[in-house]
Amino acid sequence: MSVSIPWIRLLPTFLCALNATPAFGKLTWGTTEFLFAFGDSYTTDGFNISAGVDSPVPGFTSSNGPNWVNFLGGTYNQTDIKIFDLASGGATIDGTLVPPFMPTVLSIVDQVSQFKQILATKPAGARWDSSNSLFAFWIGINDIGNSFGWSNITGHEPAFYTKLLSRLETQLEILYGEGARSFLFLTVPPTNRAPLFLQQGSKVVTRLHSLITNYNAQLATLVKNFGTKHKDLDQVTVFDTQPIFNTLLDNANALGFVNATGFCDAYQNGTPEKTTQIKPCAPVSSYLTFDEILGFFEGAPSVLTADERYHTTSNTTRKPGQFDKHLHNCLRLKRVAKLPGLLEDLLNNAMHALSSYEKDLPVPNTRFPFVQDVILTSKTHRRDIHKEIDVQTAYETGVADFCATVAATLEFQLSEWSPNCLQWSAARLCNKDIPGVRRDQALADGFLNMSEKGSKRHLVHSTPRERLILDTFPVIAIWEFKNLNFDTSMGQGSLKARADIFHEMLNGFLDSVFPWKECEKGDNCAVVHWKIGTSACPMGNNAVHSSCQSYDNARKLGLSLPERPPTGYESGSKHSARDILQQAWTEALVHDCTFLVINAGNVEIIGMRDRLTQTLYLSDVFLVNDSRYPYFQLHTGLYVSAIRDAQDRAESIVLRKEIPDTWYLRSGLDCDKIMDLSQPEFKVKKVSANMRISQCTD
Repeated sequence: MSVSIPWIRLLPTFLCALNATPAFGKLTWGTTEFLFAFGDSYTTDGFNISAGVDSPVPGFTSSNGPNWVNFLGGTYNQTDIKIFDLASGGATIDGTLVPPFMPTVLSIVDQVSQFKQILATKPAGARWDSSNSLFAFWIGINDIGNSFGWSNITGHEPAFYTKLLSRLETQLEILYGEGARSFLFLTVPPTNRAPLFLQQGSKVVTRLHSLITNYNAQLATLVKNFGTKHKDLDQVTVFDTQPIFNTLLDNANALGFVNATGFCDAYQNGTPEKTTQIKPCAPVSSYLTFDEILGFFEGAPSVLTADERYHTTSNTTRKPGQFDKHLHNCLRLKRVAKLPGLLEDLLNNAMHALSSYEKDLPVPNTRFPFVQDVILTSKTHRRDIHKEIDVQTAYETGVADFCATVAATLEFQLSEWSPNCLQWSAARLCNKDIPGVRRDQALADGFLNMSEKGSKRHLVHSTPRERLILDTFPVIAIWEFKNLNFDTSMGQGSLKARADIFHEMLNGFLDSVFPWKECEKGDNCAVVHWKIGTSACPMGNNAVHSSCQSYDNARKLGLSLPERPPTGYESGSKHSARDILQQAWTEALVHDCTFLVINAGNVEIIGMRDRLTQTLYLSDVFLVNDSRYPYFQLHTGLYVSAIRDAQDRAESIVLRKEIPDTWYLRSGLDCDKIMDLSQPEFKVKKVSANMRISQCTD
């Protein structure tokens, strides 16, 4: 079948199942050090254990690229896990019950025998034990398919499946006897929807569906009984593959599959290149495009590592600047709140942008090559980090360039992979002058820009939608970076070190008014800080329809501002957390951005500003290699969300003329007045009526 299996889409749900509270024990994917895989062509990668424990992995798969086991050993490898893939293409549970297509194919019985002979003794290179090892089975596809239509079992298939699964149970008992305590079972996917059976008509498809359902139900019963029998089992999980396969097949066209119901015999054993074409078939790449994007989405940059000789040991941040201290009361941060659904919203928005793309997905180019090249490039700047600017550079070259390209191409329906108007940079790209606005204050470390800069190879061709955003909000998100040693007592060389300041940002100000640092000079401010002057700080509306549902839900609650004064922020982690939040809020405010990101290399938190209530909603604190939140998908979704948010707000200002009082706001020294600094006595001039703020949250 020439449509590649979308392993990369299946894995996040699978890993969530493993990382969830297990039915019988404690092993999670994050604590798994050995994976032993048994199965058929859906699982095999060509590894031959009989050639030795450390023999090479050829990488021969049925998916014309990495399969689920390969991704677990690469993209999702959290603990330097060692994988032994004993699967054999065409395998059945027992070759004496259901013969495989060739006598050389190793059945589950044979694979377990290999394990017992070579790996059960825990040789060098495979020092596994019961507490850190997972035994995975994906079997039954060929048992059902090969026996389908056998006249001697027609009408009695369920009884035959009981016999097959009884044989599987004997193999589980052998592994249990050797010390296996954690098991994963994958159900048979909807192979009734494969071209091989579709071309045989609806009666065959319906009957096969019924048989697969029965087999899977019996498998679930076997696993339940196995767990009941052995009380000392640890993790035992049945992962149902049916929902994800059916979702992808039901939405094949929208998701970018060129052909989800046919096949090309010429590609059944793989191709030497991803662009190979054997006529009359379409190029094999046309069957792979969607997997390429999903492969990118499910990837993550490698963990940043510090240069131990030269890396800064600073774990402090700058104090609030004079610009921050003199902000108008209507602009200041008043409340911090949790938004636990934000990360899921960003992930969903990336998938929505992909499913909404109305054309055939563009072929890979220099801006977005094949996913393996993207992952390789993203790792180039991840080592020997010296200081904060290296963290910034690593993000720009290893994450932002790709996410901007994918987000812009999908969201603006571009015909080739190109960032077009959307560019991430360490500097604000738009030189548009806003009267009264000083752009040398509250400078962020990174900007997601709507820009006309372009390049010789990728010229900007802005659509009316892009032009609207560019003219109104040229910066749509900001980043504040910290160095690798910032926050964690052990540095981020140990990702288990608690990021105390990040957690204080999230939890330290939930029940109190945010302790905004004001000017400490009181009545002497006009004399001491006369250079501050005043600056226009136009602030528009919130988006009418936010790009993040959790944000809309939180705003609808209409919570009142807390009244309790803050405590404990005078020193320590909470003090630093206050300074960072004030800094990041001000940097976002200067450009009227909704989204802000605070990143310390391997740990991050994402925020959204509510202008009306002066609230900062924060995501959970997460690590960039957290498999629950695939980083490339997350940040592509962030860019897409920022675009949609900026468009909604631009339409409010430009098209509907819904202009709030804060659009004309001035801030700075004596923020309700303008100081005539030409006079020695600093004579006060009243602000004209249209510059006053009639409403402000107290």
